[in-house]
Amino acid sequence: MFVSDRGSEIGHQPAPEAWPLVAISILNWNGWKDTLECLESVRQLDYPNYLTLVADNGSWDDSTQRIKDWAGRKLGEGNLLGDYDRATALQGGKEQAEQALDQVSSPGRLVLIRNEENLGFAGGNNVTIHYALSRRNPADFVLLLNNDATVSPNCLTRLVETLQKTKAGMAEAAIFQAGAQAPEGPWIPPHWQIQFERFFGEEMGPFLARDNYQEVIAAHGSAMIMRSEMLRAVFSAKGEYLHERFFMYLEDVGISVRAQKLGYRCIRVNDAVVWHKGAASSGGKYNCREYYYSHRNALLLSRELSRAGWFIVRVMNLPRTLGRVAKNIIYRRFVAAHAIVSGLIDGYCGVDGKWKQHDRGRSLDRTSENKTEESQE
Repeated sequence: MFVSDRGSEIGHQPAPEAWPLVAISILNWNGWKDTLECLESVRQLDYPNYLTLVADNGSWDDSTQRIKDWAGRKLGEGNLLGDYDRATALQGGKEQAEQALDQVSSPGRLVLIRNEENLGFAGGNNVTIHYALSRRNPADFVLLLNNDATVSPNCLTRLVETLQKTKAGMAEAAIFQAGAQAPEGPWIPPHWQIQFERFFGEEMGPFLARDNYQEVIAAHGSAMIMRSEMLRAVFSAKGEYLHERFFMYLEDVGISVRAQKLGYRCIRVNDAVVWHKGAASSGGKYNCREYYYSHRNALLLSRELSRAGWFIVRVMNLPRTLGRVAKNIIYRRFVAAHAIVSGLIDGYCGVDGKWKQHDRGRSLDRTSENKTEESQE
């Protein structure tokens, strides 16, 4: 049992409006099938006070119409209560629509924000965050949720409860590969495995600890919840929420670093389970966008780290990155290797924003996949 920001004990099941309001931000870019799966899972959440935001990032397919059709079937014809362009969203929406949103239950609250162009993960989510904090009934928390992820019914409840208990500023969920079976009860890898993977820079696999939370260096952006207080503090200090110059990838690490410099803790909630397909929007496994942005943005982010962090990213990480280039060449993934090298060069030169080859990504990824298939025959 804990006391909500609005003064009620959540363990006593207060009215929905007494619970902290959570805005769930889902970004869509030509991926309406994944987005609708995500929305279906969100509708099953047991948390009683949330608002779902879908920001379409300048899709060139029929994503917006597909989402509207889904809303008509699920929420009732004409019940997409908020349908805003970017400028309207940044002003906090329309008064009549906002009043209507506050009068329906959480599964029926859906806002579609239409960005005229692809603003990247950072720019697209910055619009939804600003809307969530500027509307007539501002959100207490904002959850960034990838559109190729699905949530367990109690996920949001666990995240909010733990943030309230720990007073942390932000938290990530326990993220599992789509289709994976989450372990029942607490499970922790052997200590030597944790240290081994940390030493070699590998991402620690999902696990459930005896305690339901633990401190982490950075939250994972595929399912990351942040206090509105923290978001406002970051915006006040930096003039933005997520790093828009990154465009996509490592914005989650960037805002985690900024938040911790401002004194906010970052945790992982081990019993808030999310299943994530991974890189669906950027092109899937071995896609050149992920390779480019992740390697370039690591170098851009290093400027905000300590001297030791700067040295590790810019110097010690170089041999490992060149090893990845060599591995991709061996497997004849030449486009992927080129993307890594391009990311390194642009990162060292300070080039930011949208990659000049970003919109060629679909054809480039197909070429890379064909090379991979040939090498496996």
